[in-house]
Amino acid sequence: MVYTLLRLVLFAAVWVLVWVITPWRGLVAIAVAILISGGISLFLLDRPRGQMAVGVNAFMQRINDRIEASTRAEDVDEPLPGGGEHGEDHGQPGSVGKHDHPGLLEDGDQPGTGDTAAQHADGPDGREQSEQAEQQPPVG
Repeated sequence: MVYTLLRLVLFAAVWVLVWVITPWRGLVAIAVAILISGGISLFLLDRPRGQMAVGVNAFMQRINDRIEASTRAEDVDEPLPGGGEHGEDHGQPGSVGKHDHPGLLEDGDQPGTGDTAAQHADGPDGREQSEQAEQQPPVG
């Protein structure tokens, strides 16, 4: 805040000086004042600029720390009931595993990929295997 205030005061002083000393008015005087005050501020306002940079860096570091803490909090996996990380059966008595209920879909399962008796009797398109065998030409 201090640096910004000093920068504005320096610009206003240079702008008034340009307006009084030169015949330039309006946008030309403002542009010249911006250039001259920018050059002066590189030397004259070096210390306040450094202090401002330290403050901005500390502010940004606090924001980054909050983001990292939030990310770490989201990454913590809580164990699910029934055993393992995703509820899989790890041989514990009384736990229900993936293959104990073949008709039930669990995380990561795709419909139609389970091991059911209907898939053994029927082919992929739902027809019985005997019908499929009759329609296929003999191999040989």
